[in-house]
Amino acid sequence: MKKILIFGGTEDGRELAERLSENKELIITLSVATELGKELVGSDKINVLMGRLDQNQIKDIIGENDIIIDATHPYAVEVSKNIALVVRDKKLLRLLREESKLIGAVMAENIKDACSKCGSGNVLAATGSKQIAEYTCLDRVYARVLPTKESVKLCYDAGLDDEHIIKHFGRNTVEENIEVINKYEIKNLITKDGGNRGGFKEKKRAAEITGAKFIVIKRPNEEGYSLEELLRILGDLR
Repeated sequence: MKKILIFGGTEDGRELAERLSENKELIITLSVATELGKELVGSDKINVLMGRLDQNQIKDIIGENDIIIDATHPYAVEVSKNIALVVRDKKLLRLLREESKLIGAVMAENIKDACSKCGSGNVLAATGSKQIAEYTCLDRVYARVLPTKESVKLCYDAGLDDEHIIKHFGRNTVEENIEVINKYEIKNLITKDGGNRGGFKEKKRAAEITGAKFIVIKRPNEEGYSLEELLRILGDLR
């Protein structure tokens, strides 16, 4: 039996783990960063490890696994770098999320650059909580983050109060995005290219309808495979 270790609590990573776990010839372990990521795993056939890991911890959990899959978020550059540095004598595969059509979006190199491209008016930060402190326009930022203690604390630490923290889990519909934009009088929406699974199209469409400036932080360049390609590759390795 082959042992496969998957890094990433993303929706893509969970789906890959769940589909692979249906194969009785494979032992699947999924490493996730948060309690929420663990709770969302939909199969009891998957061994779940929880916690944020540094290089040494990554090396420790690789153990006797035959194949390592990096299914972390497209923008989790440091995590992917740490995994690549540690995994040397085992097969390492990267799960890629599909890229979005960026026509009409204002592109930015990073959060600071995105802030510089904002016009007047309020800003919706739809980029997660980890880098919320990097927003240079914090006095007019509304952050949409996961409803976890960790995410909310990062917002507090950055100087945001409860009125500027929008707690939400899951993909927003176009209508939900429009509701947020109108409620908080958002004139600038900053996001990352999280693909369809990250609700990119819904955010883009809501910005188009409301006239909010749509600013996208460029996705890091990387190589890898789609979910279906990975499933075929792993099928051939059995």
